Amino acid sequence: MYLTGWLYKASISDADSEKVVKAICEKFNDEECDDRLRTVKDTYSRREEKIKAQGKKLKTSMGLFEIYNDSPSEEEALEKIRELEEVLKTVEPNPSVIIELLNYERQIFAVVNFNKCEVLTATRDDEKALTYKDRIF
Repeated sequence: MYLTGWLYKASISDADSEKVVKAICEKFNDEECDDRLRTVKDTYSRREEKIKAQGKKLKTSMGLFEIYNDSPSEEEALEKIRELEEVLKTVEPNPSVIIELLNYERQIFAVVNFNKCEVLTATRDDEKALTYKDRIF
C-alpha cells in the first residue's frame, strides 16, 4: 500500500504502477500478488476522479523497473529508495532514512536512520551499492 501511494503521488500511471508491483511480486515470489495488484487498482480508481477534476494527467517515469534487479540487503534497500526518489522526482512520503552525499569524489554518504536512532557513514562501490562504514551515533 505504501509503494502504491508513493507511485500515485509521483503521478505514475495506474498501468505502470501495476507493472512495477507485478515485477516486484514476481521477483520475490510473493504469494499475495493479486491482493497487491488489487490495492493498486483501488487506489487509482478512488483517486482518478479527483485528478481529472484538477485537470492533471497521470504520467510515466522511465527507469523505474531497472531499480528492482536483486534481492536487497538493508543497505541496498536504502539505496533503491534513494533511486526511486530520483526517478520519481519526489522524496519518500514518510522517510525513515535519509541518505545524503557528503563527498562526491570519494562517494561518501551520511545515512540517518530514524527508526534505529543512528547516524552512519557509507561508501558506494562500483556496482553503486552502499556499504556502511562508521557509526557516528
